Amino acid sequence: MTYLALSPEDILVADDQETLEESSSNSHSADVLDNSEHLIAILEHHRADLPFADRELSRYQKMHHDLAAHRHNSEEALSQWQEALRERWKCEIAGLRLYMQICHQLAEHFGAESPHLQVIAMSNHGGAATAPHLLADLRRAYLSLTISRACMVFLADQIEHLNEICNALEAAIDSTHYWEEQRRSAVVSQRLCHDAYQRACSHTHHLLAQHLGEQAVTSH
Repeated sequence: MTYLALSPEDILVADDQETLEESSSNSHSADVLDNSEHLIAILEHHRADLPFADRELSRYQKMHHDLAAHRHNSEEALSQWQEALRERWKCEIAGLRLYMQICHQLAEHFGAESPHLQVIAMSNHGGAATAPHLLADLRRAYLSLTISRACMVFLADQIEHLNEICNALEAAIDSTHYWEEQRRSAVVSQRLCHDAYQRACSHTHHLLAQHLGEQAVTSH
């Protein structure tokens, strides 16, 4: 039977490439904050000598605050997304294990070629399943088992548990989607903030080099 080939490893839970890209983005964010601190230190050190120092200091202090806030929001969204993925994974594993348990009990009670097994067979035929596909299969299995509940008294507890797992998995999927959107939004906002900072930084670096010299700017 197809269901015997299924295992928890057949479930796809996350895009590891996105997590790696997010880690790289956070590392870049730390570099930008370090650069901002360095620029503020230069402006403070030469405050008495530069006619534009107070104006630029006020601007960069606000920018530094914004950069730090965007980094915090991005890291928080990533953390919540990863936690949602872990919760979804737990629900997927619980659902698949219960499904396999039910299949084994049906095979023992009705035989390995029972139509009851055919009706609740996974639609992916043993291949990897995304969480929404798994949820659809488990919902279909639950409805089929509920219809035949009269001849499956021995599965009463498992059927109710399957419904609970379906509800939990659906909630976990929704939570994952929500935090993924929050994470993507935070990343876009952070990049826009970085771009604005880089443009401002280029202009200010040019002003500093004019007044202090290129070597003085880079040596601080």
